[in-house]
Amino acid sequence: MTGNECGCGRCPTIIIPGIGQSGIELIGADGKAERRVWPPEIDDKKMLNALKVPAAKMLLFRRDCGFSDAAAGLVESVIEPLFRDESGRALSNVRAESYPAVSRCTPEQKKHIYKMVSLSDLGEIAGENHLYFFAYNFFGSASENAALLSDYIRRVKIETMHEKVNIVAVGIGGAGLFNAYLGAYGCEGIHRALYFAAAAKGSSVVADILAGNTDQGDLTSFFGVMGMSASDITPLTAAMPEGVPELCVKKSMDLIVNKLMTRSTMIWSAVPHESYALLREKLLCDPALSAIRDEADRLDAFAASFDEKIKEFTASGTEFFAVCGYGRRPLKLSKDGSTTSDGGIGTSSASLGAKCAPLGEKLPEGGESEYISPDGTVDASASLLPDRVWYVKNQRHMDVCSNDIALEIACKILSDDSFSDVHSQAALPRFTVARDEKKIRELIAKARSIQETGAPADAEELLNCAVYDAEDFLDRTVFGEEDEQIIISRLEEAIDAAK
Repeated sequence: MTGNECGCGRCPTIIIPGIGQSGIELIGADGKAERRVWPPEIDDKKMLNALKVPAAKMLLFRRDCGFSDAAAGLVESVIEPLFRDESGRALSNVRAESYPAVSRCTPEQKKHIYKMVSLSDLGEIAGENHLYFFAYNFFGSASENAALLSDYIRRVKIETMHEKVNIVAVGIGGAGLFNAYLGAYGCEGIHRALYFAAAAKGSSVVADILAGNTDQGDLTSFFGVMGMSASDITPLTAAMPEGVPELCVKKSMDLIVNKLMTRSTMIWSAVPHESYALLREKLLCDPALSAIRDEADRLDAFAASFDEKIKEFTASGTEFFAVCGYGRRPLKLSKDGSTTSDGGIGTSSASLGAKCAPLGEKLPEGGESEYISPDGTVDASASLLPDRVWYVKNQRHMDVCSNDIALEIACKILSDDSFSDVHSQAALPRFTVARDEKKIRELIAKARSIQETGAPADAEELLNCAVYDAEDFLDRTVFGEEDEQIIISRLEEAIDAAK
């Protein structure tokens, strides 16, 4: 490692968070933040009250009666500060929240960072003065964000007295921005780069939304994505006349695509190369959109040459890695229900090209066994980096940033240069299984509380064994797919018996 003037032996790490992990603020004339506009701060009751009159008419007359327009209007009121004009310029004065080194963050900022990506262990190993969180406007300009990231990297190098940094690109947004950065600035100054549950080769869900290939009947999922509580929305959607939920989603999605997504080159940074040509023809042919189209073309040019570029960057000394999930269907809003994913990002993209069977199916027999997942659904040998990608079965996208095993892998990559591939540590193999560590620890705490107050004699041994087995399970990183449920069931049965 070169340029380590501070003498710590480890490069500083910059996290580029996912879509919903960067706060975006609306700035007033006085230069101060007025309110947060992303992720949206939604008052469920206020929004439902605004729908009362059109909802009453709809339910009384059993037809739309303007309800879908009212619903789309509410969506517009939430995202309007993020709108951009036909040249891609922001219509409102918005900015992303900014963060210094974690060591200098306020307690609230630090809490937010570790809630989004729980790399507190890395902070302890490398020092929180070597850990950074680069927030950005996901609905903004990819080139502007890449320039801001370039400046941020330069300042981190100066501040930490290092010539190189590590990058953690998270989710759809983090991968899109990092790829935009690589396309514009190359990899000089990047020691290691980790795509962490990230759409390294683009998001099919983003492409589906732009193409209109969405499940327009699922209003609950749509408003859930917007931040509204499903428990508030579900009763209303269940009572809607036939066709109204589809109309609500269609009008709202048309608004989002035409006024926001199409005009944001950050969105285009997340479009897979194989989907770009048709979407460009559909959405970017208007001459008024030429500036957006030109930038989108540059982003797609990098996506088209992604494999060659990563090989080139690797040859120049930058090391690339990935951690991804598999075994779940994509986001429910998308009509695609057959592609294996982590529930948000397709495994093939997140793994840099692994071959994956459709959900519910297995790959044909053949291939090197060490690269085939235990359930026969993923062939890791097809990845651009076959030995530098880790796969977590049944990992839910929203939970990966708190998955203890995935985070341990990330921490090793970012703090230990000898940890170089899936063979580096037997306890962290290529294929593993997701587990709900938080739930298990909560059950252990409940069981220990009963032990401290005194469990009935006939339940004491059952409780002791359940706690022992659960703690042993959490100490392990290699286990069977059914083991988690067995552990949870034993704890729950022991707690019930001791009540």
